[in-house]
Amino acid sequence: MGTLALAAGLGLAGLIASLAVFLAARASLRRQVAEVREEAEAVLADARRRAETEAQEALLEAREAAARTIAQSEQETLRRLAEASESEGRAELREAAVARRESEVEQALEEARKVGAEAEAAEARARQAAAAAEQVLKEQIRKLEEIAGLTSEQARSTLMERIEKECRQEVARLVSKLQAEARHEANETARRIVLSALSRISGREVLDPVVTMVRLPGDEMKGRVIGREGRNIRTLELATGVDVIIDNTPGVILLSAYDPMRREIARVALERLIEDGRIHPARIETVVERTREEIEGMVQEAGETAAFELGITDIHVKLQKLLGKLRFRTLRGYNLLLHSTETALLAGYMAAELGAREQIAQRAGLLHAISWAEDEPRAGPGAAASAEIAGKFGEAPEVVHAISALAPGVEARTAEAVLVQVARRISEARPGARKDNLASFIERMRRLEEIASSFPGVRHSYAVKGGKELRILVESSDLSDEDAVLLSRELARRIEREVSYNAEIKVSVIRETRAVDYAV
Repeated sequence: MGTLALAAGLGLAGLIASLAVFLAARASLRRQVAEVREEAEAVLADARRRAETEAQEALLEAREAAARTIAQSEQETLRRLAEASESEGRAELREAAVARRESEVEQALEEARKVGAEAEAAEARARQAAAAAEQVLKEQIRKLEEIAGLTSEQARSTLMERIEKECRQEVARLVSKLQAEARHEANETARRIVLSALSRISGREVLDPVVTMVRLPGDEMKGRVIGREGRNIRTLELATGVDVIIDNTPGVILLSAYDPMRREIARVALERLIEDGRIHPARIETVVERTREEIEGMVQEAGETAAFELGITDIHVKLQKLLGKLRFRTLRGYNLLLHSTETALLAGYMAAELGAREQIAQRAGLLHAISWAEDEPRAGPGAAASAEIAGKFGEAPEVVHAISALAPGVEARTAEAVLVQVARRISEARPGARKDNLASFIERMRRLEEIASSFPGVRHSYAVKGGKELRILVESSDLSDEDAVLLSRELARRIEREVSYNAEIKVSVIRETRAVDYAV
């Protein structure tokens, strides 16, 4: 029992001790809780103060930010309001302009509708008027057909013929006017150039017969020339190739031959024999041979002189010799060396006036008849043969072309070729330059009159002034004045194609109306 009491006492004491410890721990805990509470309250108070301070600061910042935002918003709002106001103003202006344009468009459409209506009405009236006019025209045409006795097709044909005739007359007048102006200007220029060229050369009349006369000191010399049984005269004729004519003409012996060079050799040889007095066959042969050599030397010298006078120094020796032979060649009584020199001078002067190549024109003019100097004539036109010879001996292609262009059917492609043609015609056509054969002259005159008479409306035709003018009388009832102009032109072109002539032929068409009445 004591033990129990002790144990109970110990237990109680332990309980009391535990309670005391508990109470002490509780009191300590309460103090700690109170301290902690105080500290917590202090911390909370401090936190509250800080929170309040921070809240106030944040509020102030928020207020400031709000103020700034509000200010910016107000500014943006004001700006937008201003822009909106301006846009609204522009929109109002635009709407006003659109409204005004719509009003104008409506007015224009209204006017267009009015004009369209008026146009439709005018078109309808025009159709009505056209129909009425067509009806009136048909009626007038019917009446005209009844009055004139012609259908519309016949009237149209008559009108077309009249219009065509009027057009032809107008064309003829215009052609006549243009031809007159061009002819006047060309004639003035050509006259000035040709007269300038002609004034710088001295022409001479050509009288180169086929007979040469040798004068004798006395009639007794005829017997010595004839010789015993005619031996001397036969020897002279055989050595020279000429016919020696001795007739009853006192103091004269005639030498006849177509070759002027042969006549010249015979003349010089006979004169020397007469002067020497020794006339017999051997002496005749010696003198003729010596004379022939001298004449050949003269031929070479004549060719050199002709070229030198023209300023042409670089010419082939063979061409010089052929030129010299032209001194003793004639064509229809025309000395060919004089003709060639004259042609070269004229061509050179005209080339200088016109700015063409003077040397080319002169060389072509000088050599254009060179083929006539050859002993054996060549086939074909003389100009073509002369061009061939010139080209063979080194003449320039321009010179060869200018010479060949003188042949029929060859077109002149250079100014120098044309000038050589003109110069040759001038030289051949001037008075005294040539002697035409009577038969060829009569044939040419007859041909001109035949060509003129072949045209309709021609009553008479006459070739006058040595064939240099053709006068045509036409029927005034068949041809008008304008037709006469066209006739003269067509006739001139046909003469150019069909007739060979020199210089120019004047074609005069004469149309006259005669009124005859009688007083009784």
